[in-house]
Amino acid sequence: MAHPTDSTVLRHDATDATTRVDITSIAWNEQGTFLATASFNGQLRVWTTLGEQRQVLRQRRVPIIALRWNRKGTLLATAYLDGSIALWDTSNGQQRHEFRAHSGCVLDVDWLDNTTFASSGSDKVIRVWRDFDPQPIKTFSGHKSDINCVKWHPGGKYLASASDDGSVKVWSMTESLVCDFVGHAQQVFLVKWLPRSDKAILASASFDGTVRVWDVHANSCTRVFDAHTKPVDCLAFSSDGRHLATGSFDRKVCVWSIKDGSLLKSFTADDVVHDVQWAPKGRIAVALAKYTDKYLFIGEKAINYAAWQMKAFPKYFTKD
Repeated sequence: MAHPTDSTVLRHDATDATTRVDITSIAWNEQGTFLATASFNGQLRVWTTLGEQRQVLRQRRVPIIALRWNRKGTLLATAYLDGSIALWDTSNGQQRHEFRAHSGCVLDVDWLDNTTFASSGSDKVIRVWRDFDPQPIKTFSGHKSDINCVKWHPGGKYLASASDDGSVKVWSMTESLVCDFVGHAQQVFLVKWLPRSDKAILASASFDGTVRVWDVHANSCTRVFDAHTKPVDCLAFSSDGRHLATGSFDRKVCVWSIKDGSLLKSFTADDVVHDVQWAPKGRIAVALAKYTDKYLFIGEKAINYAAWQMKAFPKYFTKD
């Protein structure tokens, strides 16, 4: 497959020929004006939509596992392998604060608003932090293994978590544990909320090959989607909340109806599906992995991997 002619290569060149520069996380700000990229050697860079490097933030030489922008796009939170979290001020490129967050690796971070965020780690706990406060304002415990993902509800009332213990838990800043959802047979990799603040519905993706939909208000599982034959590592709700797209190691992308649970469409890709995102007009962008070339294409953008070589091309199809 030929490279897209309108792609832009964002280079993460190593300082020497033997150093690996593995890209570990990327994130657009909510405004869609800047892309942040993080690498295993601790590099953190910010790019414009034209592919121009805007900032190189001070390298800590500790592997970055995840990064997230706050709502305004003024702060970046980076999660590190050594259990720390750093906040970066993108207006001047300086580190604003560092949190000694977890006793193990920090696996995910997610912003509640512009000053408050949650983190999860391999130490089996979730902590909620506020800018410039060195101590967590809340700690949630109850998972029995690594916590892979945390996601705030669109209305901010709940915090969902997914763990290697196979459970999905929902927490509240006032009530602590609200729901303890059990049903997956293996690790839960990801959770995402239905994009409606008046509902409390979330979906979970698991290595058991299934996706489950949970209703917090009913405290129950309302749907089980089981068309995949291998681990499901990505999912996304459509902006209107009517459909759910799922992607798997089995190379399949499935589109489901949230209303009746039916499989509306399935698509077999050329390789493992690592990400699915809804685009305007009901289209879906799918990132695929091919370990045969040196560029990672994200939509119409590309990232050079220096040593570790991976390629992802977008595929599009409609639900019609």
